[in-house]
Amino acid sequence: MATYSLRLDRGRVREPHWHPNAAELSYCLSGKALMTIFGHGATHNTFTIESDEIAFVPQGFLHHIENISEEETKFIITFNHEKPEDIGISGSIGSIPNAALDYTFIVKREFFAKINKPTQDILIGKRSSIAKPEFPNIPNPYKFNLKEEPQIQSKIQNNGGTVILANAYSFPILNGLACYSLYLKKGGIREP
Repeated sequence: MATYSLRLDRGRVREPHWHPNAAELSYCLSGKALMTIFGHGATHNTFTIESDEIAFVPQGFLHHIENISEEETKFIITFNHEKPEDIGISGSIGSIPNAALDYTFIVKREFFAKINKPTQDILIGKRSSIAKPEFPNIPNPYKFNLKEEPQIQSKIQNNGGTVILANAYSFPILNGLACYSLYLKKGGIREP
C-alpha cells in the first residue's frame, strides 16, 4: 500500500495516466475537481469530486483529474500496491513512432511528425481556462460522498463522534481498498 498527496493549483490538470499494477482511491480534502475514468470497451465516466468525496479508479484504467475551483484542490491518494507504477499519456505518445500514431488516429501520413511530442510525462499541466461542467455536481458509480451517502450499516455514531465506512458493502465498486472517515466531537476519543 502507498499514499500520495496531490495538490492542484487553480487551472492545473493531472495529465491522463494509468497505474498498471495498482488500483487508486482518491480522497478530496478541499476544492473541487473534474475527473474522467476511461474503462473497458471505450467507456468513460466524467464526474465532479469535492471535499469529503472519494473516487475509485480500478487497476489499469486511464484517468485524469483537473482543478475546477478557484482555490487549490487537495487529495490524499492511496494505492493497493506499495510501489504503484505511473504511466502518463504525454510520455507514452512521445515514445510511439509517428507512423503508428498516424495509422491509429487515421490522419494524413506525417501528421504526428509535425507535432512536438514530449518523451517525458508532463505530470501536471495547465489549462488556458477552467473547465465548466454542465452540471455542478455530477453523480457517478466511481465516487462516494462520505458525509451524505452512507447507508445505515456504514455509519457508526455515538456521543464521541461519527465514523463513516467506505467499503465494498457501502461502495460496491471498491476492490482491494477501503477507508473510513472519523469525525470527533469536542472531548471525543478514538479507542485503541
